[in-house]
Amino acid sequence: QAGARLAALRLQGLFRLRSLRRLLRQRQERERERRRLRQLRRSQRDTEPRRLGRARYEDAGPEVQLSEELPESLRTLRPEGHVLRDRFKSLQRRNMIEPRERAK
Repeated sequence: QAGARLAALRLQGLFRLRSLRRLLRQRQERERERRRLRQLRRSQRDTEPRRLGRARYEDAGPEVQLSEELPESLRTLRPEGHVLRDRFKSLQRRNMIEPRERAK
């Protein structure tokens, strides 16, 4: 009986080793697939154009000048029309304030 029990334990150990090998092979296959997908995504991301974030926008490249008359920033230009009225009308159109004018 001891010999039969020992043989059964060896056989069970063999099945356990087979199942462990199978699990290990499956795990390695999953890792290989993940690595392949990661490399594929990385190669696709490298072919896409780079997007500029807010921090890198200033360092993007040479400053664009619209014409010879506008060498400094566009912020120094005076807007035409009434800025406050235009802003007020914009808020009215977007229904952020009541769409009626004050009584005169």
